[in-house]
Amino acid sequence: MFMKQNNDKSESGSISFNFENKSFLPQKAIRHWLSGNVLTMLLLIVLSATLYFVIFSLPQSVDKPRVVNETSVILAKEPLKVIDESPWHEVQLTKYRRAAQEVLSTLLQEQQVLEDKHIELWNADEFAQAIKTAESGDFLYRSQKFDQAITTYNQALQQLNDISAQADSVFNDYLEQGIQALAANNAQKAKEKLQVALYISENNEMATSAFDRAIVLDQVILLVKAGEVLMDELLLLKAKEKFTQAYALDNHSPRVNEQLLAINQAIKARDYSTAMSAGYRHLQIQQFESAIKNFTLADKINPNKADAKDAVEQTKNKRTQFYIAAHIKEAQDFERSEDWLLAKNSYQAALTLDDTLMHARLGGIRTLARENLEKKILYIINKPHRLANRNVYQRAILTQQQAQQIKQPGVKLAQQIQSVEQVLLQMNTPVSLRIESDNQTRITLHRVGELGSFLSKNISLKPGDYTLVGSRNGFRDVRQDFTLMPASQLKKIIILCNEKVTNG
Repeated sequence: MFMKQNNDKSESGSISFNFENKSFLPQKAIRHWLSGNVLTMLLLIVLSATLYFVIFSLPQSVDKPRVVNETSVILAKEPLKVIDESPWHEVQLTKYRRAAQEVLSTLLQEQQVLEDKHIELWNADEFAQAIKTAESGDFLYRSQKFDQAITTYNQALQQLNDISAQADSVFNDYLEQGIQALAANNAQKAKEKLQVALYISENNEMATSAFDRAIVLDQVILLVKAGEVLMDELLLLKAKEKFTQAYALDNHSPRVNEQLLAINQAIKARDYSTAMSAGYRHLQIQQFESAIKNFTLADKINPNKADAKDAVEQTKNKRTQFYIAAHIKEAQDFERSEDWLLAKNSYQAALTLDDTLMHARLGGIRTLARENLEKKILYIINKPHRLANRNVYQRAILTQQQAQQIKQPGVKLAQQIQSVEQVLLQMNTPVSLRIESDNQTRITLHRVGELGSFLSKNISLKPGDYTLVGSRNGFRDVRQDFTLMPASQLKKIIILCNEKVTNG
């Protein structure tokens, strides 16, 4: 219902409270006022006519009176008349009228507040009763029973205040009903209930949020259903797309949030399973790095599961064992081929992965010894002339004996032992040497002795390094180093002193 206030608050004005047409109608108010004040109006008309006659007509029709200044004379000639006026009563009426208007103004304000909140939707009966009470006060006002009108207006105001006091409770009821309708996916009912709640409290955040959800509820339901179908068909990414669209419309929907959580978990489980399966496939064919990569990915997808972590550790252990076994096998192959340096390096690689491997340690020691033995043998074979030195020759004999003590020497070592024996044998076989000179030079062979002067001489020497020195008085000494190789052809050396020494 709507009411309008007559803003004419003059002392002689009156107020109409017409609630049947839901507004104040000034015309009807005037009619009511006239019907209750006919005698007053007639009296005012008569008084006005009399006043006009006395002021304007009477002075023209009478003679100018003689001025009499004495009061007693005037009073003696003019009889006393009763004045038909009640100033105090009029003041009291004016006071009560103003009081009634003030109460009425507050009443109208409260009425407007409730009408703005669409009171007709949530408490029409009590509001109509309050309006009826206010109309009673309006009747009393028109009858100039202002004190009673004030009381009645206050009763109507109290009724409106009581209705306003119920607003919070009514708001909560409509809000709860709207939220329940949302939960039941009843969009129409939710919008109706929440709309009333917003009429009562238009700035309430919870009601606004719920109403916004109600507006898009049907669309959200369609998206969720489409996502659920796709999820059943294992089209998880497409299902997530639908749920995400629904979430963008209503991120407070329990159903949307549940489905988003479910689809994310399903995708996570699928990706986790895919990564784990790929990891085990790579592990089976000993592709350890790829297996570890997939298991690590699975652990990132779901770090709360221990399977992926265990699989990573298992793969690393198998990788270590695999490479250890490969290095050991490689070392053993190198040992069989008597490649001692490579065998030693392979054993060392295995120990790098696990330094507690005893067979790798023993293999390393064994191959190092064979490597060193091979170096000594090759030194003898490749540099036989060094055997001319007695100490070197004795060490070569020891090396030969050490090699001969190996029970299963292998083809390469057997050949090396044979080569050493030949070298040692050749080192004990003299080699022929022809020395030519001028019969003037004295020739000395280190480690053998003085050979004297001669034109030529043939001698036999064991293979090795030698030095010839020639000397002659008046001439500069000469020196010549040479090496006799085993089983070499006849070697000829010319040595003579032909460079004179000059004095000064």
